[in-house]
Amino acid sequence: MSPTLYVVDDDESVRDGLATLFEVSGFTVEVFDSGRALLARKPEGFGCILLDLRMPDMDGLQVQEALAQQGNTLPVLFMSAYGDIPQTVLAIKGGAADFLIKPVDGAALMLRVEEVLEDYRGSYEHQRAGRELRIAIDRLSARERQILKLSATGKNSQAIAGELGISPRTVEAHRSHIAAKTGTQSLADLFRLASMHSLILH
Repeated sequence: MSPTLYVVDDDESVRDGLATLFEVSGFTVEVFDSGRALLARKPEGFGCILLDLRMPDMDGLQVQEALAQQGNTLPVLFMSAYGDIPQTVLAIKGGAADFLIKPVDGAALMLRVEEVLEDYRGSYEHQRAGRELRIAIDRLSARERQILKLSATGKNSQAIAGELGISPRTVEAHRSHIAAKTGTQSLADLFRLASMHSLILH
């Protein structure tokens, strides 16, 4: 997958230079002149954010906090010509992947971004799988969701059939349809994956 690099800097020359550097290396690059513009975009997908620390209106630390409030999990690399230890500590405590001092060597920056993306890949794939599973579960019919929730409480087909006034064979057919629609081998497999992704089924 082609990663997306979100560049946030109030200096146009910096934005243009970083865009050129990463676009020739196969990245999709989106540039923003302020933190508010980035927050309005709600960055998503596989990629990372290059965030300037000192900007008018909202500084980088405020943008980082707002991204966290949005539930954004993209890794953030701070850039600053004025970085100091207290700011670095705050950025890292806030979950920043790194804090780089301008001017940043292009080759070194490219290497660091690639390292950060490689570290993030597993987390991103896990999140994406969880979202896809949630969507598949939400698309089940009302009866299928009903049987799924009863199954999640530990009830077998016989007990579910008695509670719903249908035959055990019908319950088994629905259970098979649920597994097929969610791309799982069985309901036990579905429950395992739901637990892995912290999805509540009952």
